[in-house]
Amino acid sequence: MTQRYINSYSPYPTAVTRRPAVALPRAAHVVLLSALLGMGGLSGCSYFKKSESINPPAALVQINNPQPMLAPAFYHAAPTGKRRFGWGNGKTSAVKPSKKHGATQTGAGLQVASDTSGFVSAASHGIVTAINPQGQTQWQISLPNAITGGVSLDNTNGNVLVSDRAGKVIALERTTGKTRWQTQLASPVMSPVLVSGARIVALSNSGVVTALDRQTGQVVWQFATQNPNLSLRGAASPIALDATTALVSTADGRVHGITLANGTPLWSRRISQVRGASDIDRLADIDATPVFEGTTLYTISYSGQLVAVDLATGQLLFTQDVASLKSVALDGDSLYATTLDGKLLCLDKITGTLRWQSDTLAYRGLSNAVATPRAVLVGDVYGYIHAFDKATGKPIDRQQARHAVTHLQLEGNRLLATDNDGSFSVWQVRL
Repeated sequence: MTQRYINSYSPYPTAVTRRPAVALPRAAHVVLLSALLGMGGLSGCSYFKKSESINPPAALVQINNPQPMLAPAFYHAAPTGKRRFGWGNGKTSAVKPSKKHGATQTGAGLQVASDTSGFVSAASHGIVTAINPQGQTQWQISLPNAITGGVSLDNTNGNVLVSDRAGKVIALERTTGKTRWQTQLASPVMSPVLVSGARIVALSNSGVVTALDRQTGQVVWQFATQNPNLSLRGAASPIALDATTALVSTADGRVHGITLANGTPLWSRRISQVRGASDIDRLADIDATPVFEGTTLYTISYSGQLVAVDLATGQLLFTQDVASLKSVALDGDSLYATTLDGKLLCLDKITGTLRWQSDTLAYRGLSNAVATPRAVLVGDVYGYIHAFDKATGKPIDRQQARHAVTHLQLEGNRLLATDNDGSFSVWQVRL
């Protein structure tokens, strides 16, 4: 079965036999996504539906009596280089707002990884950079192919793990950037790999889950999932359910439980329910990495299902019509989600009941939401980080970054805001 991908340039080398992705310039990306969203036709409450037309981005509202939540620490610009058809645009991406056409969500792209030694970022054209906690470059290397999946850290073996468009998973020495090993897979990996126990788990574009030996990179086992005819370009990262089980979300709208040691499938559950007759109508991708708390698994899909499942009993706690490419955030008894068309939602994490909704960032291409003790933070592709009151959903602070913000990571009182191309900024959160 051939597979087609939308939303970017082809990630495949000529040796791959699958049909390449539809080649689109970045300017067409937003227009195509907005058009696709209008074809979804979801049922349910209107505030959870996909967009029905192309809309301008919401104008930023004035914040009266702002409550400062963020203080900038430093900014790192992705190094410029020759375009090699990976994520991003091969240079720093200062996004200029358009008054005519707003932006919908994009995939998480090339996420930055961090540890006690600092940060490691990957740029789409193949440059990997290590930065110390003060923002100074420690080392920088250039790989021969575009990077499509990264970055993960293996702190036990001191490795940086990235994936390239030729289908290789590459381990670099954390302190020098020197290549330690590389393993060829059948197709590219579009998300950070999972490092757990003795295994490295990667989900390829072809739908094949591969486990590598953590020390040598040798293939230990593979598990093939079913791929649909049409898929968004991107993938959720595999996550560890526990010390022995990996959870893998796939483009057909399923979540699989797989034994880490030998690849034995334990269970498979359809999360995303497709509707419609055409391939576009039936897009069911789960590109948002699931979130697991206690025994409850929270997943959200492009086709419009936010689902909470108790894995201990198999009971479905709730489902809501929410379409997103971004993971949800959990805090206390609340769940926070951003939608494809730019809404920020707060729901009860047990019942799924809507508590509040903010439309103030509509069509601004939102990142995932993260929760601090005082606020909910969310970024947009126009280069802003927004803070909302957790109780009311009212905006209380806004800071401008020097890059588009497509992904947020909160680590204690430090916020990491990243762009798809490897640019990022670090902020101190005032708790």
